[in-house]
Amino acid sequence: MNGKNILIFILSLGFTFLMYQLFTNPNLLSSENIEQYMPYYIFGVVILTALFFLFTKAKKFLKIFKALFGLLRGMRLDPKSTLSDQEKAAISISAIYSVQQDAYVNTLQTGLSKGDVQNLLFNWWSIKDSQQAIETLDYLQNKGYQFYFPHVLEAFQQKQLPEEFLATRFPIEEDFIKGVEQTYNLNECYEELINDRVIQRDGDLASYGVGGWDYGRLVFVTRLCYDYELISEAQAWQYINYAYAQTQKKFNSWQAFSKSYIIGRALWGGKGTGNSGIAAIADDLLENAKSPWKVALSQA
Repeated sequence: MNGKNILIFILSLGFTFLMYQLFTNPNLLSSENIEQYMPYYIFGVVILTALFFLFTKAKKFLKIFKALFGLLRGMRLDPKSTLSDQEKAAISISAIYSVQQDAYVNTLQTGLSKGDVQNLLFNWWSIKDSQQAIETLDYLQNKGYQFYFPHVLEAFQQKQLPEEFLATRFPIEEDFIKGVEQTYNLNECYEELINDRVIQRDGDLASYGVGGWDYGRLVFVTRLCYDYELISEAQAWQYINYAYAQTQKKFNSWQAFSKSYIIGRALWGGKGTGNSGIAAIADDLLENAKSPWKVALSQA
């Protein structure tokens, strides 16, 4: 039962109880009783409001918390890693996501507990079996946010409501809905991206794109699926090496890659989801002497 259904169930119970009390005690609504029980009514409204907030807003605040926690915790290195420098570089494409989730940045295994891996796969990615794993990884590899971004950027630059424009670009309803959502999120986050020095002008959006977001997530979700034994090690490296090759092809530095990742995340989550915290994580990865990003992307 999801949060919305739980809330409806609680409200139904409360309504049923109130109707029962009114039926069995007609004097319940007298002025004397109302005055006596008013604090309880107010308390009940506060509780229901809190429950509504919890079930409708908690996921958004969890995004912020995760970003802030990753920033405070810093990157996590496995001193026993046996990967080659090139393999570490490929894994570090998922470094921002890894730091956010307190995972290793230099091993194929995430280092997260099985419960944490399951929570991420089941509740955030809707992945519960090998078929869903392959479908999601193929989507990130072959479509992702890069499929939408050219049209989203064009809609954003028109400075008008995007629905009419995007309806002609995305004939499939699911794609249309995603495109509209991403456009609104970009509008929300544009000033935030400038303030965080991710971009300086509109042209930077096209320059950096959102490939970093797609490849960073592809590598991290691949690692989660491998941890949960939904894919083999050989399959995992196929996806990771693809992301690595594309990252080297499209970006000339880790800084450019990180900006692309942050732009993509802004399109995904909108304003108020910890994007500034993600930008700070990227800055630390770029500056920390122990970071796998200290090796130039072109040399990795």
